[in-house]
Amino acid sequence: MKNIVKSLLVGTLSAGALAVCAEDKTVFNLNFNEGFESGVYEFSKRGSAALVPAEDGKGKVLAPVAAGKKGPAGVILSGDAAPEFVSEAFTLSFKFKYTGKPLAETPKKSVYAWLYDCRYRGKSAKGGMSINLSASEKATNMNITIGCKDGKTAGGSFRVPTALDGKWHEVVITVAPGKLSFSFDGKVQNRVMLGVPAPASQRLTIGDCVGSSYSPFYGLIDDVKLTVPAAPAAAAPAAK
Repeated sequence: MKNIVKSLLVGTLSAGALAVCAEDKTVFNLNFNEGFESGVYEFSKRGSAALVPAEDGKGKVLAPVAAGKKGPAGVILSGDAAPEFVSEAFTLSFKFKYTGKPLAETPKKSVYAWLYDCRYRGKSAKGGMSINLSASEKATNMNITIGCKDGKTAGGSFRVPTALDGKWHEVVITVAPGKLSFSFDGKVQNRVMLGVPAPASQRLTIGDCVGSSYSPFYGLIDDVKLTVPAAPAAAAPAAK
C-alpha cells in the first residue's frame, strides 16, 4: 500500500472585519511515520538510508546512512526542483541527533555533514539552499548558504557547540525580506539578508548533498517541515 504523508494547509482567520489573512501553506511535513511521500512531492531513499523506530516507540525517524557505509545517502525528491523549496519567504524546521563517532575518533578530528540541500554544487550553484554541520577541535557550526537572485549568496555560519552530544536538537530557519532568523534549541540568532532568495536549482536531498556521497549525516532526522507564507488577501469590505 502506498504510504502518504499528507500536505497540510495551516492558517488563522483574524478577528474583526478589517482584514482577512490568507492561509500559510505547509509545502511538506515529513515525520516519516508514513514513509517518504508528502502528497504532492514524492521522496525516496538513497543508498543505505532507512526508517528506524523512534526511541519512544511512537512512529519512525530517518537514518540517512548506516554506520560505516559509503555512497549516496538520505532521502531525495523524485522529479524536478520545486521553486517553493526556496521562496522569498519561508520557514524550515527539523530535528536531528548525531550518532556518529566522537570527534576525537574521526579522521583528522573533524566532521563535515550535509543535512539539507537543494543548491549543490559550489560556485556554479544558483538559487536553492544548503545546510551542513561542520565540527573541529576549535568550533562546531551549522552553515546555511542561500543562493540569491542577484547571483550572490546569503546565510551564515552559526555556533552550535552541543550539536554532536548525541542528543536531539531542533533547528528553525525563517527567511523574510531583509532578515534570516536561525534558532537552535530555542536560542535565536538573527542576520541581515543582503539579497532575495532564488528558487531551488536542484532537487531536494535530506541527509546528504545533492549528487554527492562524501559527507552524509551520521545520525537521525525527524519532523522536517517547510512552510511558505501566503500573500495577504484583500481587505474585507467595511460593514454597512
